[in-house]
Amino acid sequence: MKNGIYIIILLIAVGCKSGSEETNTTPSPRTPEANQKEIKGPGIENETVEKAAEKVITLLKEKNFAALASYVHKERGVRFSPFQFIDTKLDRIIKHDAVSGLFSDKSSYIWGMGAGSGEPIKMNFESYFKQYVWDLDFTKAPKKSMNKSSIGGSMTNNLREIYPTASFMEYYYDRVSEKYDGMDWRGLTLVFEKTTTGWFLTGIIHSQWTP
Repeated sequence: MKNGIYIIILLIAVGCKSGSEETNTTPSPRTPEANQKEIKGPGIENETVEKAAEKVITLLKEKNFAALASYVHKERGVRFSPFQFIDTKLDRIIKHDAVSGLFSDKSSYIWGMGAGSGEPIKMNFESYFKQYVWDLDFTKAPKKSMNKSSIGGSMTNNLREIYPTASFMEYYYDRVSEKYDGMDWRGLTLVFEKTTTGWFLTGIIHSQWTP
């Protein structure tokens, strides 16, 4: 009789223990790697220069300067150069936080010196953009090159002197109309400099045939 009671008590205890273990079982936590996802910051962090240049050239075509601002170097800003000779005294530098408002600013500024005339290029940004940035659709340029330049002409190309450690993407038309026999070539160069978080835009250089 005692043995029977003992067996019954033992079976009840084992059952309770088994039920308790089953109730307290929780799924194993996910590993930290499983919870991680790639997070990209604004601008061109974690991107190659080639990919960044394609995005920037598209934003220029769309005149989307609110988005373009995130690609601009946070400390140096972006220099607008109307010709392949970069004039560090007259070419205008726009700070990162001022880029998004360029088209709404109707004031006239000096952007450089006119080729041949020697007169200052004084106009608002919208006029400058039409004449010295997007005078052609450079997304359709027949020649695109990375860190190699086809820019020639009578004016010195001093890009490497001003941006010795930069990478650049050049968009180039060797001619616009056959009747000018190449004397109407155009180029647009996007200059990027590297920071600890990636490559950022520091220069937009327009080039064209000059007398």
